[in-house]
Amino acid sequence: MSSGMDTMKANGNEPTEIFWTGGWDSTFQVLRLLLERNRRVRPYYLIDASRSSTLLEIQAMDSIRASLFREFTWTRERLEPTQFCSVADIPQDEEIARAFQMIRARRHMGGQYDWLARFCKHRNLSGVELSILQNERANADHFCLRAYMSEADEAGDHAWRIAPRYAHTPEYRLFRYYTFPLFGFGKMDMRNIVASKGWDPFMNSTWFCHRPGRRRQPCGTCNPCLMTFREGMGYRMSPLSRLKARIAGEFVAPLRKKARDMLTS
Repeated sequence: MSSGMDTMKANGNEPTEIFWTGGWDSTFQVLRLLLERNRRVRPYYLIDASRSSTLLEIQAMDSIRASLFREFTWTRERLEPTQFCSVADIPQDEEIARAFQMIRARRHMGGQYDWLARFCKHRNLSGVELSILQNERANADHFCLRAYMSEADEAGDHAWRIAPRYAHTPEYRLFRYYTFPLFGFGKMDMRNIVASKGWDPFMNSTWFCHRPGRRRQPCGTCNPCLMTFREGMGYRMSPLSRLKARIAGEFVAPLRKKARDMLTS
């Protein structure tokens, strides 16, 4: 991103674009941009018809947005309406598909990274914020970006990008569209900031489960539920969901990892 564009963003004249899912990490970054940086924010949400948590994620974002507007009325002018796009409407792209398959042949990686990149390329987007933490176990299992990262100043903020010297790699071709503002953060760092800033009411409205039950309770067994439980936030789950997460974490998750390792070995 050019220095001129960085200056415009720093002055609040150009919105910071971010993928917002209603989850903990991306909501944390939205709050940082609005309440600490006084930035204009343009969120994107891609609708995956196969994901049963879609409605709950959208409801979480609506709830957080309404709470922000009540408590900090000036954010009405800063937080733009979320731009929605169906995954089914994103054109296929041979270059991105090839890069995705090359990485996936070496390690497990969620399918969303294919269509997120296709969306950015189709919309000619660059520097969209993607809320990935470098030290999460799931992220370490999905892909190893650390070796490709370069620290950068993005609109006056410290962030990370895929370094251009890796332009020959599939990692660069897949992740060149983003900045990673949280790549140096751990979950405990974020929890401490949330507590110190009084952001708990917003963060407790976030959603994390990919396979909610009929009563809209976290399933306790999907990867986000397991991470939530493992990171000491099981209080956000029902007693039954916590029990499922405990059992799945001890017995099921190791088997999943072993199966993934066998498939990519």
